[in-house]
Amino acid sequence: MNRTRIAIPLHRSGRWVENVAANLHRLAGHAAITVSDATGEDDAFELLRAEFGSADGVEWLGPRPIAPGWVGHCNELLARSTEPYFAWLPHDDEIGSDWVDDAENVLDSTPWAVLALGTLVPVDEPGVTNGGHRIEPFAPFSDRDDRARVRRAAEICAFGDHSLLGAAFRGVMRRDRAVPLPASHEGDEWADVLWAVRMLVRGPFAAMPAVYGKRWHPQNTHSSWGDVRRLEEFRTRLLPSALLDLDAAEREVVLTSAWTAEVAARSAEASTLRAEVAARSAEASALREEAAAYARVAAELHEAFESSRSWRVTGPLRKLSTRWKSLTRRRERRGQDEGW
Repeated sequence: MNRTRIAIPLHRSGRWVENVAANLHRLAGHAAITVSDATGEDDAFELLRAEFGSADGVEWLGPRPIAPGWVGHCNELLARSTEPYFAWLPHDDEIGSDWVDDAENVLDSTPWAVLALGTLVPVDEPGVTNGGHRIEPFAPFSDRDDRARVRRAAEICAFGDHSLLGAAFRGVMRRDRAVPLPASHEGDEWADVLWAVRMLVRGPFAAMPAVYGKRWHPQNTHSSWGDVRRLEEFRTRLLPSALLDLDAAEREVVLTSAWTAEVAARSAEASTLRAEVAARSAEASALREEAAAYARVAAELHEAFESSRSWRVTGPLRKLSTRWKSLTRRRERRGQDEGW
């Protein structure tokens, strides 16, 4: 009996039918699978069901009324699951059976962990993808010290690399410890990041060796997102809501720690920028002095040349030429010293 359910939420997935089919080939028999298209806006669902409709362990859910947006779709699929372990698999990502096998082994051996996660690697598809970056499991998220782990999660959410949190959306979770994605923000922006913070309140993440292939492309849901940390409600509602499983006193401690750490980080950034400005100002001053010296020599050369059209002035000109070469050599040496 399969112990992990992989839910594949489709929406306008025609471009990714072949990718979903490849995932089904790799995962069939290793996990219970749900292929779901709640909106039915193209024929991707029917094309896939025509090929895999009789495959063991694959459930097919067609158009139906659910809460709007990708968050509503994902939450409904989580709520339907009865298996011990659960994961969402976006239509443009790819995993192998080892993602399921490793997750089950890790979660079996670390009963305190709420989620298992491996390294996310970018899938390069010329003409489709636009870069991306490798995301390793973040070690502090595996800390069994609840206060240290949650404080670190809040700090990352407040001012750090939020992709470290967003990566958890691709993990395999312990279903009885899982929480739904937050659906309280317009456009569902950063729902995966805020969800990961709440999951970390519930327990640590466990790293596993399997890798996950993610495509970065202009049609990614997150490609249109801004930085919600610029919004006032991020501080007043969104991040506090991700910590709602803490008691009020501990939540206040965590939030205060996050804001204090952010102020310290911003102050350090400002100091670095001030130092860079000072260094560049000194460099600019030196360059202005050097330019002035060149200008003076050039003016003297011009004056000497204009004062006589005779070879009798070659002596003064040679003297000025020597000064010009001296300035040039000095500039070249300074460039070598500074790594130009």
